[in-house]
Amino acid sequence: MSIIGINAVGKTTSIKLLNLAMEVVLNHKGLNEGNLVPPMFLNEETEKNGIIMTVYFYKDNKMFKLESKIKYRRNIEGEVYFYYEDEVLKSKAKSNVTSKSNIFDFTENENCTEKRRSKLDRKLLGMLKDDNSIVITATKDSGATVNTMFENFKDKINPVQGIVDKSVLNVFDENLKRLEKIKGEDGVDIEFKNSEVKIQSSVIGLEEIISSGTIKGQKIIRNAMTALRNGGYLIIDELENHLNKELVKMIINIFNNKEINKRGACLIFTTHYAEVLDSFYRMDNIYVLVRNENYFTEIRRYSKVIERSELKKSDVILSNYIKGTAPKALNIKALEEYICKNI
Repeated sequence: MSIIGINAVGKTTSIKLLNLAMEVVLNHKGLNEGNLVPPMFLNEETEKNGIIMTVYFYKDNKMFKLESKIKYRRNIEGEVYFYYEDEVLKSKAKSNVTSKSNIFDFTENENCTEKRRSKLDRKLLGMLKDDNSIVITATKDSGATVNTMFENFKDKINPVQGIVDKSVLNVFDENLKRLEKIKGEDGVDIEFKNSEVKIQSSVIGLEEIISSGTIKGQKIIRNAMTALRNGGYLIIDELENHLNKELVKMIINIFNNKEINKRGACLIFTTHYAEVLDSFYRMDNIYVLVRNENYFTEIRRYSKVIERSELKKSDVILSNYIKGTAPKALNIKALEEYICKNI
């Protein structure tokens, strides 16, 4: 699944919200674990009135709707603590879904069951921290993994683990002979095919020796293999950063290949570059982010806007056929005029 859009349209925010929902539902993470809640939640409105997170998911022949009211408070030192003020978990049997129109209908006439956080048994509620969701009662044995890769400092802490296989290295750098994390140390052993010199580098200095694309690429493959083993999810912000477009297509095709992806693992990523969408067989797993006339972000499903499957997806995006997928000509002209006046 891809989320595409021009700069500053909200791609990273969107994928962080998606990551929050998936980590809560599948990995049962608490709201205060590892900066899970996006910074956009830190505002007076959320602190006072809370924000509603609604998640729909399917498991064990049932459709679920999780509705969580999230708020936060500050301690004496001013540190933020997120918590659930209340939650409602509704479910209905697959047999009650008779058409597309009622998939997300959880009204009373749909034979739904309901659990409300505030009405749970006191003993059960006492075992649940106030930043842990009640969804664990439905997904405690999901077994699916969620791995995320964002362009931030945290993602660079452990770029290499163990010995990186040569078949992985050679795709991203044919000259690399060996790349191995030094056990018990904050360092990496490196060897090149065209040199007999053995190099030891700190994690911080690694990008001075091998390319950012190689570091990122081998980490993507490692996380992809985790997802492929158990039918999990790999979430990557700005997939194309530091990578050749053909390598990006290769990564997408790994998940498209049924001989490799036998358990239905899912790759979810954001991108600026429309060309990578031409690797997609389908149209309903592409989401386009644009800003409306009031500068608010809107999400449009590609298949809802474009009906003709024979059209090249990159041409549709780059041509601005879906309004808002390319910079405005007036803004570009204004920039050029500004440069001309000031040089």
